[in-house]
Amino acid sequence: MNNNTTLARLEMPRREAITNFEQLLGCDEAARLLHLHPKTVERLARTGQIPAYKVGKRWLFRASELDGWLSSGLHSECHPCRCKGKEI
Repeated sequence: MNNNTTLARLEMPRREAITNFEQLLGCDEAARLLHLHPKTVERLARTGQIPAYKVGKRWLFRASELDGWLSSGLHSECHPCRCKGKEI
């Protein structure tokens, strides 16, 4: 292996790849988006009920994944508001 091959592997990614990276949200920001308390968001992340990433001691979230999670729950056939009085 020569030096040119090694350098090619160590090159930084192109700038357009970096600009497409979705910024991650912390618990406080995710809680504001979901209209929940930050501790509730942390508990939901810890139990795997919402999409999240644990990096060190922090929980991080993608807004697009939270939106998908929220939408999938709202469009379910047996949403709590629709199931009142129905036998499941």
